[in-house]
Amino acid sequence: MPHRSFRAKAGTEPFSQDAAHHEGHACPPWREEHEAGEKAEGRREMSRWPTRLLGEICGINPKQNGSERLSPDSLVSFIPMSAVDERAGDIRDRQDRPLAEVLKGYMAFRENDVLFAKITPCMENGKAAIARRLTNGIGFGSTEFHVLRCGPDLMPEWAFAFVRQPQFRENAKV
Repeated sequence: MPHRSFRAKAGTEPFSQDAAHHEGHACPPWREEHEAGEKAEGRREMSRWPTRLLGEICGINPKQNGSERLSPDSLVSFIPMSAVDERAGDIRDRQDRPLAEVLKGYMAFRENDVLFAKITPCMENGKAAIARRLTNGIGFGSTEFHVLRCGPDLMPEWAFAFVRQPQFRENAKV
């Protein structure tokens, strides 16, 4: 996946919308002018945010997941693509499998990694989840997942919300 740049600032809510706009209600003209001024100010403030490549703040498809510390008969989580719910963005129907059974031929990840589909139509549908409650903190799954391992400057919840954006998914296809 090519590295894409984006702007991020801790504590922002880039996906929220005013309830009146969201529900399609008309706003008084003075409010629209006020909001236009706020948006322009927001754009000026955002222009001061550093632009970072995704690969600078998280690992993309990291090879190691900590499984090297486990014995081959240790149980780990196995997450098939069908276990990721594209509407809720969570993992359902986890399976436990012996490490030796999944060590080769599957995508490796660990607790709090962000998984998202790399193949359409799953990517277009927003199949993504944060890997949580993994057996022994280790997981393996479909090679059709991209894995993002967040660094200290990025929360998994923010990365998850970011990859679920339609614009990100559209850009990721190319």
